[in-house]
Amino acid sequence: MTGDADRADYAAVQRAREGLAEVTAGAGVTAAALGLDLRREELDALGERIRGDTYRILMLGQGNRGKSTLLNALLGAKVLPAMPRATTALPVSVVWDTDRYVVLHPDGSEPPLTLPIEETGISRSGEVWQALTIDLKNRHRPGAVRHAELHWPAELCRDGVVLVDSPGFNQEPWLQQATLNALKDADVVVFVIAADLDLEPVEIGYAKDYLRPYGHEDFFVACTRIDHIADDERDGHIEYLTEYAQDSLSVAAGRVFFLDSRSALDLRSTYPGSTSARSDELAATGLPALEAALEGHLVAERAAVKVVVPARRLALAISALRTEVEARQSLRKQRHDEARARCATVRAELGPLEERRDQIRDRIDTSLEHIGLQVDAAARRFLLAAAEECSGWLDGIEAKNKIGLSPFKAKQQAEAVAAEITAALSAAFEARFVQWQAEELNPEVTRQLEKLAARLDEDFLAFTAQADKIRLVLTPMADAAPDVDVDAADRPTGERLLAAAVAALVAGAGAAPIGARFGFKDAVKALAPQFALGVAAYAVGGPIGAFVVQLLGSVVAGKFLAAKAGSTIARSIADSLAEHLRDSADAEAARLASAVTEGLGNLKPIACQTLDAEIEAILRQVAVAEEAAADAEGAVDDRALADHARTLDDHALRVEEILRNWQGR
Repeated sequence: MTGDADRADYAAVQRAREGLAEVTAGAGVTAAALGLDLRREELDALGERIRGDTYRILMLGQGNRGKSTLLNALLGAKVLPAMPRATTALPVSVVWDTDRYVVLHPDGSEPPLTLPIEETGISRSGEVWQALTIDLKNRHRPGAVRHAELHWPAELCRDGVVLVDSPGFNQEPWLQQATLNALKDADVVVFVIAADLDLEPVEIGYAKDYLRPYGHEDFFVACTRIDHIADDERDGHIEYLTEYAQDSLSVAAGRVFFLDSRSALDLRSTYPGSTSARSDELAATGLPALEAALEGHLVAERAAVKVVVPARRLALAISALRTEVEARQSLRKQRHDEARARCATVRAELGPLEERRDQIRDRIDTSLEHIGLQVDAAARRFLLAAAEECSGWLDGIEAKNKIGLSPFKAKQQAEAVAAEITAALSAAFEARFVQWQAEELNPEVTRQLEKLAARLDEDFLAFTAQADKIRLVLTPMADAAPDVDVDAADRPTGERLLAAAVAALVAGAGAAPIGARFGFKDAVKALAPQFALGVAAYAVGGPIGAFVVQLLGSVVAGKFLAAKAGSTIARSIADSLAEHLRDSADAEAARLASAVTEGLGNLKPIACQTLDAEIEAILRQVAVAEEAAADAEGAVDDRALADHARTLDDHALRVEEILRNWQGR
């Protein structure tokens, strides 16, 4: 390209950016006039990004997928904390600098703190490490530092490029929000997944529901840990995962890269500054290919990136403002008395909706109680059957310790034989318990959960349909809208609630990503680890543990000293174990049932919390409608709303034109 062409292209970029900045400022004025402070702040931040000259490359992915290790490999040193668990607690921006230091930015109550770091990276025992890593004891709340800026002489960061490490999604709510904030500011995204793990639904959903809505139609996929795949299986796995990523994530064919980040980091740190040493080994790690692709992307498309990505974000913001204006215009079309009447009707109809919620809660209680009774009965049958099998377990046991003729060693020898036989019988019982759990207990509990899950799917869909019918009352279109068939609920609408509830079961309350598309039937597998923990807790302190304590006390007391042969001691111990199992069957069965139901205890509060949130959302809508009805004149009159609508339409057309001119470049 000639110098004149370069200048002409630069001038076109500047004109497009100036146009976007002007539209962003105008949309911010509209947001302020409507009292939408958060939307105005978002537009202000977008305007700063459009006017800025930095290009931010974000490492995005779930926790413990190798984002920090990959970034360290790009830096050529073990700079950032990286451990075999979710590690990064806040966004870290890496900028070019000949010096090496980090700036920690607190939450606003304190000034930024600048700290030096060594060439070898950040010390584990230092203040910087503690600030950048997740505090396992307090991971449910954010630390004092909100983001960090690392200054480092990284070649990729020359010319205004900023590399950004993120905490990852599908974690604690505050970590997810920090990751989302970093995504909003990103110009280019490297979506990091693990080659040795299946591409998970939450990863596919995040790409669909967050990456593209925030303007990232074109992004890179970095498949880390390819070295974990056996050499003879690697080529086939790469072909499979490439096709799967292209199909599931809708990513371009040349945007999927496979990396051995750890080996690349070792080579870079061992041969710093060298471009030739071990170049073949470094190329085999896949890192140079990703670097070349990123550099090529920035050279060829950085202008379009600086225009297209923020333009898509701006188009979404304008659309949201237009929807808000339409909603306010719709509310103002309602007569004052009519609006009050609609609000009163909604409040009255919330009673039946709350009754349906209570019915769902009672159904969960009843089902969990039934599961407990089923487990109790099954456990009692197992323990009584095991009591009958005790004597048969002796056939495969031959004590190594023997009882001699000396009366002076009789007690010591009897204790040794008893301890050995007890250990063998304990192992036999535990093996039988594991077999019973896998073949009878787990399948039975799963069947009961699946029955409950199927009914909860129906209940949630019906609840949502009833809630949506109530919402229609608040709009003028309600009179012309067809009746909602509560028993034939609209599935996409109902899945909104199911997604929130099930995601909360899988990842904790507040961690339901937008666009999750599964119901309680699929949540059974999410409950399995909790159910297994309950059974494990029971097994640790089960009937065998209590029996061993009793038995050893009996041996010390001399109960078995009268027996002159090890076989007689073994028979006595087996009989004692059988008697103990019979005597404790009721109590132990009840304890196991309690452990199982306790393991499933998260189901009720999560379900109720989700239903309560839906009712509270309707109440908030009623409050807004009542406020609008009480203030018929309003702060913004009909003419002002119409002016806002026309202005936003003009903004949308300008952004659409810019996108049309730049998306194909």
